[in-house]
Amino acid sequence: MTPTVDIIESIISPHAISTNILRNTPLLEGSEDEHPPYIRTPTSYRVEDVDILITQDQNDINAGVIFFRRSAFTRYLLEIMTDSRLMTREHGGAEQDSIKHLMHEHLLVRKHVGIYPQRKFNAYVDGGEDRGWRDGDWLVHFAGCWVEHVCKEHFNEFWDKRTFEGTWRPDDSHGKGLEGGLVGE
Repeated sequence: MTPTVDIIESIISPHAISTNILRNTPLLEGSEDEHPPYIRTPTSYRVEDVDILITQDQNDINAGVIFFRRSAFTRYLLEIMTDSRLMTREHGGAEQDSIKHLMHEHLLVRKHVGIYPQRKFNAYVDGGEDRGWRDGDWLVHFAGCWVEHVCKEHFNEFWDKRTFEGTWRPDDSHGKGLEGGLVGE
């Protein structure tokens, strides 16, 4: 966990989006041998149309960490995602399965969702080079920690690994309306 990483510059700025999102990448669906290789992310994006940022792991997209830009498209997509037919047993993963279904079925949705490499903002506690947290990663996602009741242990372990010992205080370093920052003691 590296709280000194500037989230705007490294993840949500137009430059970061145009540099980091995956293009012409298969949208994964379940286990590796079930992937429909013909459904892919767009080969090009209009950065101003990317309203949602998410990552994809070895199985499919993972909504453990997701960024939404306030837009008419996002508002509409959130309405659709919570439709009772998309939140049934068939889509047991709730919002994750719902957005995955919409991405698989609708090119328009794919054009508004930018997929980043997983470790950019959704590293796992374990997971090797591609998925597991490494020193310098921005954050760690304790995916499934509740299953084995290890959330507190994971938190304590990674809290001790954070690389900044400063204090969070409000500031205006990103302009009016975006407040907060880490300030050295």
